[in-house]
Amino acid sequence: MLRLFSLILIFNYSLLFSQVEQEVTSIAYLHSYKLTDASESYRQVNMNLQIFGNESSFQSYNQRVLDTLIRDKQAVDADISRLTTDLKYHIYINGKSAVFTDRFTSAEYQYVEKLDYEWELLDGQKIIKGFKCYKARIFYDGREWVAWYTPEIPLNAGPYKFKGLPGLIMRVADKDELFIYEYAASKMRNKTDLKKFFYVYGFDNLVKVEKDLYLKTRKLYKNLSSDEQLNFNRKGGKLIRIGEENRMRRKFIEKPNHIFPEIDKVK
Repeated sequence: MLRLFSLILIFNYSLLFSQVEQEVTSIAYLHSYKLTDASESYRQVNMNLQIFGNESSFQSYNQRVLDTLIRDKQAVDADISRLTTDLKYHIYINGKSAVFTDRFTSAEYQYVEKLDYEWELLDGQKIIKGFKCYKARIFYDGREWVAWYTPEIPLNAGPYKFKGLPGLIMRVADKDELFIYEYAASKMRNKTDLKKFFYVYGFDNLVKVEKDLYLKTRKLYKNLSSDEQLNFNRKGGKLIRIGEENRMRRKFIEKPNHIFPEIDKVK
């Protein structure tokens, strides 16, 4: 009887995740991260992954709601205050191409990255949220990551930029567990153009850069004082440099600040 129930459960989930033309799979992940290496506790953010075929859109839940309100001209000051988060980035993936867009200062920055993951499948199994999961490992941007994926949800997708395993990634964390993404729930939603999920406030303020330059700029900005941040801007699509660069670099070493996985690996 138990075996029959398990088969029915798997069959129902297969139906749920076999996408129809007008629906996307919406998956909630809990993202836990430590602000610095010395942090004793985690900050936690609810993240949302939308999947349709080879496309996906990943963003914090609060930022997604806020972007929608602003796009529809329904946002009020209370909404902005309540929904504002440090994690303002959005990741749109189509196949092996990832478009990363982030918002800080008065501009939005965007870079394109090719994803070519080479996962190592490891021994090990465990149950996550009722799904049998298998273990895999990868080295990405200077970190070792361990993922748990389930073939019972046949989607080539996962949180942040991770994908490329034979099933949905249910949990992924770096070796030191500074960054953890864990599956929470899922449901089907009406289809939306995933490329437009992230609302660009103004294309005149969209700065397209290489990934390395973006990371250096983002890291520099994060470690500035409030006054310095106010003077940090860009003009004509080019980044404006600010003074005391060497002092800022020393601050990076003394006070690592984890906003997302790659940022504290920048030299």
